[in-house]
Amino acid sequence: MTLKIGIPKEIHPGERRVAATPQTILRLRKLGFDVAVESGAGREINTSNGEYREAGAEIYDDPRRLWADSDVVIKVRPPEHSNDLGVHEADLLREHGWLIGFMWPAQNRELLNRLAARHATVFAMDSIPRITRGGAGRSQRRRKVRARRREQARGPAADDTNEEEPWPRPRTTATA
Repeated sequence: MTLKIGIPKEIHPGERRVAATPQTILRLRKLGFDVAVESGAGREINTSNGEYREAGAEIYDDPRRLWADSDVVIKVRPPEHSNDLGVHEADLLREHGWLIGFMWPAQNRELLNRLAARHATVFAMDSIPRITRGGAGRSQRRRKVRARRREQARGPAADDTNEEEPWPRPRTTATA
């Protein structure tokens, strides 16, 4: 059985982003996922339903069905009350469904309780730490730069004992 990823239209006023582009759909399909996109989800980024369809997505006209049929729902913003549907988006997520997006859990306790009641697995993208490749090397370079600046600031008449260094600096003597 293939997992289905659902991409609903963002309903927050003024939100122009969408959780997936046709290029993203191609990647997800290549990884073996089925993808469903709500009709009009890409309108704000000038992407038609046809472009999503060409990338391999199934287009859903009914948002309730999209949420119900999707094993994983990916959104940009946290779920909120839909005036058009008269229901909160979190209540549309299937029982034991997965939700990926920005959640701001510290500010959205009520939303988390609502999702917990549905036994949802939620990946709050804003809570996942950013990593940087080569971070350790970068830190090491910063330490070296700081050490060099300390050396330059001390000058030639600086005291040989430094509390930051566990060993004394070697003396340089000039010979004529």
